[in-house]
Amino acid sequence: DGTEDGIANELVEGGIPRDMIVLGFRAPEVRQFTGFAMA
Repeated sequence: DGTEDGIANELVEGGIPRDMIVLGFRAPEVRQFTGFAMA
């Protein structure tokens, strides 16, 4: 997301499971390598 810490990591620290977070700013073919949900 371009931020230093990343909003996704802040969401995880806040208790949101990684499999519930989709990194929409990443191309779909790259999302499988992020450790977060695909879509």
